[in-house]
Amino acid sequence: MADRLGFWFGKSAWIAWFLVVVLITTVILQLLTQYALNFWNRDFFDAIGRRDREELWTQALRFVPLAAASLTLMILQVWARMTTQITWREWLSNHLYDYWLKDDHYVRLRFAASDHQTPEYGIAAESS
Repeated sequence: MADRLGFWFGKSAWIAWFLVVVLITTVILQLLTQYALNFWNRDFFDAIGRRDREELWTQALRFVPLAAASLTLMILQVWARMTTQITWREWLSNHLYDYWLKDDHYVRLRFAASDHQTPEYGIAAESS
């Protein structure tokens, strides 16, 4: 079982957990930003309804940091998600390579009943 959890508890576990923390943090901060945008939306349209030009400019200036925060958090969230996927795929590939090369497991592929001509298809057939 520990062998299957190597991504979360192995050598590179600190990267995986760091990325999880980044993802959770960005989701929470994005929720807070959206909450603030909802209040901004109310205040902005109230200023339009009152035809308060000064308040309208104030709300327009408040929008810039909120939009910048939302965009920055979204970019960070996409980066963290994609980096998590890439590092997990890298770990999984290396884990499978190590398994098939350890103790000559790949030799069993010759005896697998399969019509496939290339080894990677034989590995897929053997493991399913």
